[in-house]
Amino acid sequence: MAKIVISDIGSGFDLTKINSAFQQLEDELNNKVLYRNVPPGEANYMSNDLDMNQNDIINAGKVQATTFAFADGKSIDDIIAEAEYWAEQSESSSNASATWAENVRLSAESAAASALVADMAEDQVALYANNANNSAILAQSSAVDAQIQAEAAEQYSLLGLSANTSAFDLGYVSDSIVIFPTDLGPL
Repeated sequence: MAKIVISDIGSGFDLTKINSAFQQLEDELNNKVLYRNVPPGEANYMSNDLDMNQNDIINAGKVQATTFAFADGKSIDDIIAEAEYWAEQSESSSNASATWAENVRLSAESAAASALVADMAEDQVALYANNANNSAILAQSSAVDAQIQAEAAEQYSLLGLSANTSAFDLGYVSDSIVIFPTDLGPL
């Protein structure tokens, strides 16, 4: 369909019809066409949607609009709201990661402290085991000493001596062997 329809002028020079056709052409151009260079005081705005048919608008210095809508139906406000949402999610995730990292650090410190306590307990157990071993050695040594003293007491007894005696009467010695209490071992 044609954008401008002007009535045909039949034969002759009917100025009324010619002027009417020119007026119609002038009205169409003034009311329905956008101009690159608008005469001062004249309106130059769109009254309908402009379909770019998948073509780009290029070399736009500044675009002013009350709202933008994209092919998927989202507006700039929707995209901004979505970006703000994801920024909040990112911040929340970052905070959660920082909290998790702090918990890991605290857990590592706790594990290190537990390992130190375990090492100290192991050292304490080793010390108790060493003390027990030393006590066993001392007990064995005491048992050996007691056995030696018992044998010495028995030998004193065979000689007619008391364990508390430090000197004794040799009386009549029939042979040249003399036994002194110190030769029998400690008391």
